[in-house]
Amino acid sequence: MSCGIQDQCTAGHAGGLGLALAREAHISQNRVSQIERGNIEHTQIDTLRKYIEALGGTVEISARFGSERFDLVS
Repeated sequence: MSCGIQDQCTAGHAGGLGLALAREAHISQNRVSQIERGNIEHTQIDTLRKYIEALGGTVEISARFGSERFDLVS
C-alpha cells in the first residue's frame, strides 16, 4: 500500500484515535501509527485485521492471476 491507511479508513472519525484505537485493537500505539503512515511491509495480517476491525471494517485478501481472482482471507 503506497498511502497511509488513515486517510482511507479513518475518514469521518475524530482525530487522535491512536491510543484508544490501539487499546481497542489490542496492538501498540506505535504499531497504529506505523499502519496509519502506510508502513505495513512487516505487519502481520492478524495485526492489520485487528486494526481494521477496530475501525468497523473487514479484511479481504485475494490474489489475482490474469483475469482469475482467488480469495485467500475474508
